[in-house]
Amino acid sequence: SIEAVGVKIKSKNKEIIIVSVYRGGRIELTKKDIKLLSSLGRHVIILGDLNAKHHAWDCNYNNKSGETLYQSALKYNLMICAPDTPTHFPPWPRKPSILDLALIKNLPLVDLSNLNILSSDHNPLLLQLFVDTCYHEERIYYTKVNWHHFRAYINRVIEINPKLDSKLDIDKEIKHFTELITEATSITSNNSVNYLNDFPVHIKLLIKFKNYIRKQYKRYNTFYYCKLKNLLQNTLKLEIKLWRNSKWHKFLSGVSASTGSLWKVTKYFKSRQERTSHPIIASNRTYETASEKANLFASYFQKVYTMNANMGSQYFNSFVNRFVRNHLNNLKYASSECKLTCPREVAAIIKKKPSKKAPGIDKISYSMIKQLPRKALVYLTYLFNKMFMLGYFPDAWKHAKVIIISKSGKDKSKLESYRPISLLNSLSKVYENLIVARINDFLERENVLIKEQFGFRRGLSSTAQLTRVVDHVLVNYNKRKHTGMLLIDIEKAFDTVWHTGLLFKLIRYKLPEYLVKTVHCYLSNRTFAVHIEQWSSDARTVYAGVPQGSVLGPILFLLYINDIPKFKNNKIALFADDAAIFTSSWRTDTIANRLSKHVKTISRYFHKWKIKPNLTKFEAIMFTKRRPIISSDVTAANTVIPWSPSVTYLGVQLDSKLTFTTHINMLVDKSKKAIRLLFPLLSRDSGLSVENKLLIYKVAIRPFLTYACESWSSTSNTNFKKLQIVQNKFLRLVLSAPRYTKIETLHIKLDLPIIKDFIIKKCNLFFEKSSVSNNVLISSIGVNDSVHATRHKLIKHNLV
Repeated sequence: SIEAVGVKIKSKNKEIIIVSVYRGGRIELTKKDIKLLSSLGRHVIILGDLNAKHHAWDCNYNNKSGETLYQSALKYNLMICAPDTPTHFPPWPRKPSILDLALIKNLPLVDLSNLNILSSDHNPLLLQLFVDTCYHEERIYYTKVNWHHFRAYINRVIEINPKLDSKLDIDKEIKHFTELITEATSITSNNSVNYLNDFPVHIKLLIKFKNYIRKQYKRYNTFYYCKLKNLLQNTLKLEIKLWRNSKWHKFLSGVSASTGSLWKVTKYFKSRQERTSHPIIASNRTYETASEKANLFASYFQKVYTMNANMGSQYFNSFVNRFVRNHLNNLKYASSECKLTCPREVAAIIKKKPSKKAPGIDKISYSMIKQLPRKALVYLTYLFNKMFMLGYFPDAWKHAKVIIISKSGKDKSKLESYRPISLLNSLSKVYENLIVARINDFLERENVLIKEQFGFRRGLSSTAQLTRVVDHVLVNYNKRKHTGMLLIDIEKAFDTVWHTGLLFKLIRYKLPEYLVKTVHCYLSNRTFAVHIEQWSSDARTVYAGVPQGSVLGPILFLLYINDIPKFKNNKIALFADDAAIFTSSWRTDTIANRLSKHVKTISRYFHKWKIKPNLTKFEAIMFTKRRPIISSDVTAANTVIPWSPSVTYLGVQLDSKLTFTTHINMLVDKSKKAIRLLFPLLSRDSGLSVENKLLIYKVAIRPFLTYACESWSSTSNTNFKKLQIVQNKFLRLVLSAPRYTKIETLHIKLDLPIIKDFIIKKCNLFFEKSSVSNNVLISSIGVNDSVHATRHKLIKHNLV
């Protein structure tokens, strides 16, 4: 008796049927019609004009169709959703009313809004359905894998000495080995999960009784049922709250650092990552579906790889391309020149890998690789050695699965507000570790890397670089000199490395030939695809850059910028792509002139090697204890870089007088925020033990408070007191101590040193290690020039 047309929408976890209906004014609406429509599926949305009026959706009166619809909705458990304003506007003198409705079955609440765009006598409606659209990828529960059977299966199937005469043979063996691990895991695991509700029996019964009373109230609309319904709702809320609290208390009581559960809970409260579910606006168009966004991000990231392609002179580019091509064509080496590996080295690398690291496109995790039997390790060693001999990196390991993570505090509708995370195959990273070990041996033996580079190097850190810079400034304070520093930012540094230029430099550094060939193969024909929910973009080619998330990428980048130009009277500080140049003088105009000339030389170097500086993020600061008139500014590529009162370098805020007050205030504010986020774990009712609460402070809060404290240990006692107040607040939470409890008592009970003593101890340990460092830039930190009087605090002031 009514007109209807429907569509079926399938998602990962449910099937939704959407039906558009219309009933003419003279056609009777029956319960049979509603029953037929509602029985089309488990999840149904019925939309349209049924010419049904009822007080329940704010009509002026009830008609027969409205009564039928209302009673049918109660009987067949349908939710009637109507807009707040009229949707039908008949000719005068008839009054507007709500005739357009939505009937929802077994779906969460919806938002039905009136668009007020009158194209006829009915307004169009916008229905927004709030369902869980997040894609839950099928995962393996490693606690349910029988690892004994897993190893036995692989031992039974694998062959140790396969025939490997060519690169094609290696590709076939890797494919076979990957399928073998996947098959062994699938056969020996049980991934069935019980999704049943875990409410206790008395709450389930209360829910059923409450639903029954609610239906009775809807049917009879009496005061008795209304009062009973409200009473049951309040009782149910209280019971659920008490049950959840007791469950949470029981869980926290069993939390332990040894099992890792403590760190999972702490990480959950400190950072909650959002998914890429927001619409993206690009080129005056809105992209909403996962498939559209995946290809949009893929196109955006691919443009990044080619953004610097036109930089550099044509003559130099041709020379480099010709030189590298000729060298690779004539490249020859004997197998005896290759430094081969052994099962012990492979096993040692695998052992150090984090078990819970996300796998690549092949879904083989480190947890699986760590369970491989010795026979499989011998097989892998044989494969790796053949790859070294052939200078080959398998094609199957050169594809990256890219997921998108939103940047905090950024507009989530813009492409620039997201960062890519590349997931590479776990086996490929094991091979990369072997390559890196051989490159590092060569670099240390030949002393290739410049001593100013502190990034990704053994025994060096961001803290050491910061302390070196601060020590230089403080020593020159005592010489009555100013120090100027310019922070240089490279745009998309790792993603825009010129492959041919990198190979040119590796050849000039005289890297062993088999490693040059392996790196060339590693960089060639790399691809990536962006994955959002269950959708994947088309595979895109990577034309430049070192792979993000790789093991080999960082050391290749260090070699690429290793020949960055230096300048007389200037110093340079590098930590991977974070570069700073600084110089000292009695005259501020001399400082500005030196920095301008140096950055001009660096700009020419950047253009030559297709490196793009981000001038908008360049910062300059003048460190001085006096009040000089600074008349000259630093100029970079015809852009004036103004002097800033403070800058952030390697995570520490440096002010012009090096009091570190702005940095300490920032630490205090962020620490207080972290304490608020962790309060559910620290409150007296949380159930977490005192030992675990204190452990949270030692692992999650104090390292943040004391990051790079070696560089700012000369700060004032006032700033130390600010940090001590944060520690005191945390200790009161740990012990649930009242405000009148003495600070000394708190520290004695928990056997914890005051913050200044802890920092002094940490600094003493740092300077003991730095004094015996092979890098002269570190061993000279804190060595005061006794010729000059100590008028200002030095780096070791508070350590004496």
